[in-house]
Amino acid sequence: MHAILFIVYFFLLCFAIKKLRFFRNSEIRISFLLLFFGLRVIVSCIHVWVAYRYFSYHGEIWQYFQEGLLMKGELLRNPSHFLETLLPPLDKFSFFDTRSPWFALEFKFVSGINTLFDFFSFNNFYINSLLFSFFTFAGGIALFRVFKEIFHNNGLLCALLALIIPSTLFWTSCINKEGLIYLSLGFFHFLLHRVLTEKLHFQTILACVLFLLIGIFCRMYLLFGLLPSVIFWIAGEKIFLRIPVMAFLTIASMAFLYYFVSTFYPNADLFLIISERQQEFLEQSGNSRIFLPVLQPNLTSFLNVLPTALLNGFAEPLPGKGGQSIYLLMSLEIMLICAIIAFAISRRFFKTPKVKMGVYDLSCLFMAIPCMLLIGYTVPFVGEIVRYRSIYLPFLLVPFIHTLSGIPLMGRINRSLGKMIA
Repeated sequence: MHAILFIVYFFLLCFAIKKLRFFRNSEIRISFLLLFFGLRVIVSCIHVWVAYRYFSYHGEIWQYFQEGLLMKGELLRNPSHFLETLLPPLDKFSFFDTRSPWFALEFKFVSGINTLFDFFSFNNFYINSLLFSFFTFAGGIALFRVFKEIFHNNGLLCALLALIIPSTLFWTSCINKEGLIYLSLGFFHFLLHRVLTEKLHFQTILACVLFLLIGIFCRMYLLFGLLPSVIFWIAGEKIFLRIPVMAFLTIASMAFLYYFVSTFYPNADLFLIISERQQEFLEQSGNSRIFLPVLQPNLTSFLNVLPTALLNGFAEPLPGKGGQSIYLLMSLEIMLICAIIAFAISRRFFKTPKVKMGVYDLSCLFMAIPCMLLIGYTVPFVGEIVRYRSIYLPFLLVPFIHTLSGIPLMGRINRSLGKMIA
């Protein structure tokens, strides 16, 4: 029965993709839209199988699924009690205290998605993942449309990276926080781009703020990269200063904001928050643990750990690290990404590039680099590193791919892709 239901839902979702204007306005041929969606569904099923094969019923996505079943049972048995216990007490709220019960609410939120889907799937995890794939696919299409519109015809390869980067596709294909964050980032960028380039509409602004809050709710530490990214993007579109000046003003404003907040709210001390977050990870156990020095809540300690944080956040897993064969594929992927970035940077210093980074390119880097560096500072496990980092890879890679679009080979690739999928 579940297999038949899976097939029925798959074709219904394909029909929705074919009919909805949002997908058609991506200017991707319907056949390729369905191909990309089918690829995401296949990866979603593989992800569920891998989770069962290597982390049978104790991995995070299984915990979300099992908690969703418990929440569904409680909702059906005692709806009033379910609603009463849904939110923690307001007097326990703290934005920066990770021990607050409000921080555990994100687990209930993700589990609640499973609860909702369980009513349609009759408690089948594969069908839940299929339904969730539709929404994450929509988030990828939203980001595709932003890349395509900003980079124009020479950025079709850039746009496709939102849909085809393997680790991003893998880690956002199942019901977990990474999928929700990627979905929210896609629509947030899509809507903010509309706000900055078209007439202001209250509904658009409200939806933009909503997706921003979803992303922050799922991972508060997203603020460390998202805030300077948004400030730089808005300033670049509205103030029209030189890019280096705007970059300096963005960094200076963030430094001032940090000083102001930490002065009047000591619990918001950035060094303290990050070092406490690292300590939470160091107290955990896992097979893919790698070297990470203990952080102290001061600038000297952070500078001392910086080389290790850069290695862990941007280059791990190195070949042979992690203890699982799947990490070898992710090692090859990150090595290829690093090689592309190194080649793009070398052209910047040794050749005059025909295409330079613009405001949006640097805005993407303002988000990706701090978030990936934060991962390197706090996470000592390969598995978590590749999962947390996956949602930032398109924003890291796209600006460098864009600078390479002036190369004749890249121009031919973009034209060929245009003829093929547009």
